[in-house]
Amino acid sequence: MAMPEKSSRSGLDVRKRTGFTIVELLVSIGIMAILIGLLLPAVQSARESARRVACSSKLRQISLAAHNYCGTFGVFPPGSQVINPTEPPGYSKSFGWTVALLPYLDQKPLYDRFDFNLDCQIHQRDLTRRQVDAFVCPSDPLAANPLEWKEPVGPDSIWGDYYRGGWGTNNYLGISGIGGMLSTHNLVDCEQRSSLPNSALIHAGILFGNSRIGPRDITDGTSNTLMFAERGIVGDVAKWGGAGDISKCPAGILDVTLPGVFGIEFGGGLRAPKNGVSDRLFLWSWHTQGTHFATADGSVRFVSYSFDHVIQAAISTRSSGELPPEW
Repeated sequence: MAMPEKSSRSGLDVRKRTGFTIVELLVSIGIMAILIGLLLPAVQSARESARRVACSSKLRQISLAAHNYCGTFGVFPPGSQVINPTEPPGYSKSFGWTVALLPYLDQKPLYDRFDFNLDCQIHQRDLTRRQVDAFVCPSDPLAANPLEWKEPVGPDSIWGDYYRGGWGTNNYLGISGIGGMLSTHNLVDCEQRSSLPNSALIHAGILFGNSRIGPRDITDGTSNTLMFAERGIVGDVAKWGGAGDISKCPAGILDVTLPGVFGIEFGGGLRAPKNGVSDRLFLWSWHTQGTHFATADGSVRFVSYSFDHVIQAAISTRSSGELPPEW
C-alpha cells in the first residue's frame, strides 16, 4: 500500500538557506574594517620599533668601527681629511670618516678601490654614488634613493664633476665641536680659524677637518662626549662621500660632520624637523620624539627633543672641563 506524500505547510518544498544576506555581508565587512583599523597602528608601531632598533645597531657598529680604527692607528679617523686646494695637485681630497671606516664595516672591497692620491669627489664618483647600508637609517624614507645635486650640472675649474648627481646617502654625522659655518676660501683655513679665540670651539669635538683625536685627548670622559649623532636626510647635504659645504668651517660640515650645537644663542642640536632647509643644521630623525646619540665610549642612546640645550653643548666638546649632569 503506497504511503501518502508529506507536504509542507505551504504545499511547496522548503529548502534551507545557506548564503549571506547583503546586510550580513556588509556587517561582516564593517567588522573586518574596524579590526584592521585597530591592528594597523599596532603593526606599524611594531615595524617602527624594529627599524629604530636596527638604526641604533648601525650607529653602534659605526662606533665600534671607529674604535677598531683607533686600535690600529692610535686615534679616531679624521672627520674629513683635506689638503689645500689652491696648491698642486689642485683639489682638496676631502675623504670623510665614512671612507676611513669602510674596512671596519665589511666594506673593504669598496675601500680598496679608492685612490687616496686623488680627490674623493672629483675623481671617484663611481664609488661615492653607491649606497652603503651601514650609513642609512631604515626609518628614513629618503635614504633608499641616491641624492641628486640641486645646482646646475657642469664641470668646475677645481671640482670637476663634483656637482653630478647620484650620491649615496648618509644619516650619521661626526660631532665636530660647537659653532661652525664660518666662511672660508680654503678648507685648510678651518685649522687656522680654530686657533682664534672666537672660533676655537669649532674643533672642540672629536671629528673635524684633519682631526687626530685619541681617547687620551677626551679629558671630559668618553661617556660624556659625543662622537656621532643621527640626522634625517634633507636637501642635498647628506652624502657619505661628500665634502660638505666647501666654503664653510669646519671641513665636512653638513655631509659627514656637524657641530653638536651652533651655540646656545644660535641654536642647533636636537630639534624636531620642520620640513625646511634649516633642518640640515639640526640633529633629528624619522623616529618619534628624538634621535640617536653615540658617545666616545661606544654606547648609543635615544635622546628626546626635550634634551637640555646646555647639556648638549657640554657633551659636544671633549676637554672643556664641564661636568654635565647625568643624562
